[in-house]
Amino acid sequence: MVARRLPVVALIFAALAVAVIGMSLARQRASEQPAPAAEERFLQITPRRVPMKQALMTLCMAAAPTNSPHADVAEILVYANPVAIEYRRQHPTEFNYPIGSKFVKEKFSQPVDKRPDMATIMERHGDKGDVSDWRFAIVSLPDKIELPQTGRVSCAGCHEAYKDTGYVSNDSENALKRYLKIE
Repeated sequence: MVARRLPVVALIFAALAVAVIGMSLARQRASEQPAPAAEERFLQITPRRVPMKQALMTLCMAAAPTNSPHADVAEILVYANPVAIEYRRQHPTEFNYPIGSKFVKEKFSQPVDKRPDMATIMERHGDKGDVSDWRFAIVSLPDKIELPQTGRVSCAGCHEAYKDTGYVSNDSENALKRYLKIE
């Protein structure tokens, strides 16, 4: 009887050994995978909200209004990542931000609003020397859902006007210079 059970016991031990080795390899492969990226860091470069024409903000959300009562002042807070800040610090008069530079504007529809309605994001991802080097996005807040481009003015179309500042808006550029105390 023991002789008949020996192959079964050997088979059980072999299966356990394979399972242990498989689990060990699985753990090793999981540890070799890159860790998730740490949350990206941004620095607020405006000490307080900055006035912004409501009509300009509205362009980010919908087609251009005609003689709208929404021409009142909205407000923004401007943020930049360390790549953009360090570039401006090292190159105070140049406008060729490196790939990876990123600007974020939190937009408040009314000066009395406690929380922003949306954020606009521009990130340098190319080096062709035109506005297509920048990726633009608009996200609704607080849910952080990216809004589609359809039905509103093109971000790149507006930023074409800022060619002299590397396609970075005057709001962002001036905020960054004030933050770094650059004249």
